[in-house]
Amino acid sequence: MMTTSKLLIVALTAGLCSLAASVAQADLTIAREGSTDYIIVIRDDATRPERFAAGALHDYLRDVTGASFTVLKQSDPDAKSVPKIFIDRADDLPADGISIRTTDRDLHLAGTLPRGPLYAVYTFLEDVVGVRWWTSSESTKPHKPTLTIPDQNLTYAPPFRYREVFINDAIANPAFAAHLKLNGHHNRITDDLGGHYTLIGWCHTSFDLIPPNTYFAKHPEWFALRNGKRQTGSQLCLSNPEMRAELIRNALARVRKHPDAGMISISQNDTMGPCQCDACRAIAKEEGSESGAWIRLVNEVAAAIDKQYPGFLVETLAYQYTRHPPKVSRPSDHVIVRLCSIECDFAHPLSSDSNKSFGDDLRGWAAIAPNLFVWNYVTNFHNFLVPHPNMTAFADDLRFFAANHVVGVFEQGDAFNKLAGDMLPLRCWLLAHLLWDPSRDQAKLRDEFMNGYYGAAGPHLAKYLDLVNAASAEPKFRATCGNNDYSYMTPQVMEQSTKLFDDAAQSVAGDAELEQRVRRERLAFTHVALMQFDFKSGADGYREQVRRWADEAKKLGVVNYSEAQRLDAYVPAFEMRGELIHPPTIPAAGAALAPGEFDLQEDAFTLYRRPESSDIVADAKASNGKAARMPSDRTDWAVQYHFTKESPAVGAGPWIVYLLVRCDAKVKRGAAFLYGVHDAATGRAVSMDRASLSIAGDGEYHAYPIPLESITPGMYVYVAPLDNPNAVTAIYVDRIFIRKQPSSPSREEAAH
Repeated sequence: MMTTSKLLIVALTAGLCSLAASVAQADLTIAREGSTDYIIVIRDDATRPERFAAGALHDYLRDVTGASFTVLKQSDPDAKSVPKIFIDRADDLPADGISIRTTDRDLHLAGTLPRGPLYAVYTFLEDVVGVRWWTSSESTKPHKPTLTIPDQNLTYAPPFRYREVFINDAIANPAFAAHLKLNGHHNRITDDLGGHYTLIGWCHTSFDLIPPNTYFAKHPEWFALRNGKRQTGSQLCLSNPEMRAELIRNALARVRKHPDAGMISISQNDTMGPCQCDACRAIAKEEGSESGAWIRLVNEVAAAIDKQYPGFLVETLAYQYTRHPPKVSRPSDHVIVRLCSIECDFAHPLSSDSNKSFGDDLRGWAAIAPNLFVWNYVTNFHNFLVPHPNMTAFADDLRFFAANHVVGVFEQGDAFNKLAGDMLPLRCWLLAHLLWDPSRDQAKLRDEFMNGYYGAAGPHLAKYLDLVNAASAEPKFRATCGNNDYSYMTPQVMEQSTKLFDDAAQSVAGDAELEQRVRRERLAFTHVALMQFDFKSGADGYREQVRRWADEAKKLGVVNYSEAQRLDAYVPAFEMRGELIHPPTIPAAGAALAPGEFDLQEDAFTLYRRPESSDIVADAKASNGKAARMPSDRTDWAVQYHFTKESPAVGAGPWIVYLLVRCDAKVKRGAAFLYGVHDAATGRAVSMDRASLSIAGDGEYHAYPIPLESITPGMYVYVAPLDNPNAVTAIYVDRIFIRKQPSSPSREEAAH
């Protein structure tokens, strides 16, 4: 791929600007009634992206006008006396800069290599000709046999050098990503299209560079000291000079394999737990932040790499416990700091009082970091199939980043589902256009997409989005990127949205393509309606509705229900939600069990980080007076039961695992705790769900069902808190009851 990372350390000076023309130019008619006198001219030494740009311009102008625009080199004698469209480069613009201008009877489309010339062509086709690339497979080309171009005099460079929308359609389709002018690590844009930025290791690379399996036995002192013990489950000991020297050697080895990448990640693991040794504590105290030790390390790594690979950049994270900028250390010119917004409230702008802590950190890093990136979160990772009320702040957030000298943005969305989910086509298109130019009016952009992509249904769906996002106007409302509180989908919102979707469907009736687009966007809304099913008067019809919804979701392309769980694993548990209201009969502790039934008390559990994360305590509400207790101010999967070859319940099912859990709650809204089944042998989530405080908030034990087609050695059941001490004090696990079903748990009788 193209080595473009070095461009990031050049001072950002460009923005949207029009250069005043000394003499106004007349409009150019480049095609008349399907024919043209114009040719497309490229340099004799044109690069692959410049040649591709010429070919793309030829193809689109032919499709729009019906005329054939010959492509010639500049030295070709036939290019002398005819009107021309020049594809050229602009060496005086910042990265990805473009120039579109008319002179006399010619049109000039130029840009900074490698991608600028192609971006100039795509901008011209979109903004002047009227081409639209809605998704990777859906576009609009106007029919204009006569094409007249108004006077053009535009010079522009985007404020963000690195632009990535981490949504499946842009990840899986490099050509579409190029149309949207994205250039990030995961876009995989080929050299013909100008290439993309590549980051060696991507993120969370500590244990990739210093693997515990390789080093811990001989060098436990290289790993974090936690609670008086060196551990492999958290971070490195950053103050250890021998560890740093080995990490530098290993980083250099990676750079030698990929010298054209331009960037390497030297970053913390995706866990809490910085080292607590005296030396690391002293650094943190001096710096006023855990980020200080990381900045010292990456500065050292960057200096070593720069000696052999001048200009190579080292990227690190300002993430969770390292989010606050240090007081003393300063990132060097060859270090990228990527600030992560994971804790934020995304219903409101990141510059608002609701996110004051993050805003202070962004401004703090902007004051000291020559190369500042932001890792932003633009979906609900807990549930991709629920409308997420975070759209109103997209443009505000990007303008906030640009104003604070951010030069790269990674917008992490739903990377699993291509088009079916929470308005994924709109999210991808809108974010990409705002990344290219955050000064644009978000409301106008949204309406352009809604009307252009959904046709007559667009206004109805726009009103639906307004209903969903109206909660953002409430100062006390919060929406995280792991949201489990859907109270904003009120009965009034549900009633009005139902009518809007009905009207949208009626408005495009008979157009199969538009009908499907409306059905696809209705999936998330229907999911909420099923989540709000009233079980108090019975569960009649619920399972059949879930099955129809799941079948439709699969047909329309849904793959994952959440970041950690596939739709196929989610649906069986979703079908059984009625059991939380009308629980099955579970034998009392110590009672005789039927064949295929197994009752496991707390003495069979595996407890993690005992006693701080979990312990056995007396509990008068538990079946035997004892339970496994977890405090709520952490996220450890601290209570587990592991299936082995010797476990009583192993083999083909179907099975239902019931977790008997209660919590001491302070409120009755939101998420209570996490529970599920993980397969350590394959590394995949078999089942995952969050208990709702609407049920768990009563402080009593409830049976949380997990249906499994089979149970294999290596699987384990777990319960975990959600770091929500404002809502929950503690979680208690009394028993795990397992029952083998006589038929598939997808059948009605599986619940009774």
